[in-house]
Amino acid sequence: MTHLTPAKIIAIIASFCMLAVAGLTTAQPALSAAAETATENNSGTDNSYAYLADILEDQQAREQLISDLRALAAGEDPTSDESAAEEEASGSPVQEIAGATRELAQNLVAESMEAFQSITDLVTGEQAVQVDNLTSEATGLLLVIAAAVSLFLLLRLMARPVFTAIDRWALKDTGGSRMLHKSIAVGGAALLDLVVIPLAYVGGYLVALFVPGNSGEMDIQQSLFLNAFLIIEITRALIRVLFAARNDGLRMLPLSAEQAHYWHAWLSRLVGFIGYGILFLVPLANELLTPAVGKLTALIVMLLAFLYALAILLQNKSRITDKLTELSQNAEMTFNRVLLGMLSKSWFVVAIAYLAAMTLVTIARPEDALPFMLRASLQTLVAIGLGLFLSVVLGQLLGRGFQLSDETRTRFPLLEDRLNGFLPAIMKGVRLVILIVVLGFVADAWSLF
Repeated sequence: MTHLTPAKIIAIIASFCMLAVAGLTTAQPALSAAAETATENNSGTDNSYAYLADILEDQQAREQLISDLRALAAGEDPTSDESAAEEEASGSPVQEIAGATRELAQNLVAESMEAFQSITDLVTGEQAVQVDNLTSEATGLLLVIAAAVSLFLLLRLMARPVFTAIDRWALKDTGGSRMLHKSIAVGGAALLDLVVIPLAYVGGYLVALFVPGNSGEMDIQQSLFLNAFLIIEITRALIRVLFAARNDGLRMLPLSAEQAHYWHAWLSRLVGFIGYGILFLVPLANELLTPAVGKLTALIVMLLAFLYALAILLQNKSRITDKLTELSQNAEMTFNRVLLGMLSKSWFVVAIAYLAAMTLVTIARPEDALPFMLRASLQTLVAIGLGLFLSVVLGQLLGRGFQLSDETRTRFPLLEDRLNGFLPAIMKGVRLVILIVVLGFVADAWSLF
């Protein structure tokens, strides 16, 4: 049996101490001193005794040493809990925001430098581009793009007479239920528009499967384009629901045909630029070049989109504010008047904040940020649209008042007037409930709780 001398015992303990200190960002001074003595020769044995005695004598250092050794034996980081506790104790919300901003800026600089280095390597030939079967893949991709876009335009052209018929039906005078009548027409047109998009997607999908050389399999580039095409065109369909540049009867917003065409064209271009840039070009750059080049592509796309959107909003700030103020002053209902008045004073700040948030989040996480933003935006628009729709329809229905039969009015002559006297209070309560529900759906869309 091997005899363990005090010097060997010290060496063993010091070795464990060295392992404990190796992965720590903050270490106990006594532990580091003991680890260093393990590498010394036998002439430093006396100092080793002293360091070990200091560790064992200090209760806090001894407990810390035991805890670190047990954590290392379990394969854990001894300082992970301490670091998290210290950050939680010392970090205020302002400090967390500052730290996140600093980390984002540092990551952007580092990734930009890495991307430029990758581009330099590609230009100088130090890094080769994956060009295997590039010509055949590009040909197949162009065929898929042509098939999907052509089929979409053809189906839209075939559906144009149906849209025109629905538009004429929506323009018919129906008395007090005009909003409900128009909403049914808009819903039918939107449903028809949303049916066309998947058909074009399926057509492109079939072309991708049977392109010569694919053997029933779809390339990643073709899949990226078709997925981007589906998401972008659905988003554009929702924009058409709001503006309906070609159909006055299907337009949900109170705009002229010229104004509707302007905003529809602008938003469609912006959605296409961001969508195809983030959902198609960025993954394509990651696949063919490097992830750093993909990050740089996302940065360029979002910055250009943000500047373009900011320029358009600045050009139209006064016009939109005046229009909202006019609508607020002409609103018959107090609820709509207050809501439009608040919107006229805050819409520009809300729009800039939304664009800035989309830009920063998409730059930081281009792989999943844009789908989240689109989903949250869609849920927000749907919630607000349904809330306004219910508010207007209920206002029109209740605006007619209660109408009792002649027999009831004869027996209770004051009952109808009294019932109608409660309608304003009922409407206020109903609108308050609708507002709370809408705010709840909006908060859920952005994961605020």
